[in-house]
Amino acid sequence: MRIPIRGGSIRFRVDGTYDERWHTVGDRQVPSPMILELREPDEPMIELTIEVINHVPRVVDLRIRRPEGGREVRKKDLALDLESLVEHAVAIGSGRHTDATESGGRVSRFPFGFPEDQREQELRRGIRAVQQARGRSQRQMTPDRMQKVAEIYLAQEVGGIEAVAEVYNVHRATAARWIAKIRATTELIPNQTEES
Repeated sequence: MRIPIRGGSIRFRVDGTYDERWHTVGDRQVPSPMILELREPDEPMIELTIEVINHVPRVVDLRIRRPEGGREVRKKDLALDLESLVEHAVAIGSGRHTDATESGGRVSRFPFGFPEDQREQELRRGIRAVQQARGRSQRQMTPDRMQKVAEIYLAQEVGGIEAVAEVYNVHRATAARWIAKIRATTELIPNQTEES
């Protein structure tokens, strides 16, 4: 199945059994894998493959290619908002269980299957479901990870938060949250240590 969107399309297979191809993410039924293709004239093509793993939509493949006769791939083409792309693709390409039918079964409706005045709300609902699923799946602060984060943080005279962010490839705010949590719940990082 191919769903056209501005600048490209979302495609997924609907053959096979329901259990093989559709996975629950919040109140959504999401096909997996799902491929998002974005093409603008003379611009590099972006192809993003999303699979649902443990009820969480995850990017498993990303390709950026120069179209025939188009320009080369440049650094600016790598500045993708992957979170937003995943959220929107899954919201558009997923269905939400609606009320039971007369025969007792349930049906899933895609956002474009809702009346036009309800589509925007349905898309926002889908985006929230993806955000919640992806937010819950973020890295857990296990005792081992807390120990490693504390070691990296304390090894720096200045710039401990930045060092943690760099090692774990996370935003500075995420590293600061981790350090605050470690301070609040353990004695690995003494409270008198200056944040930098």
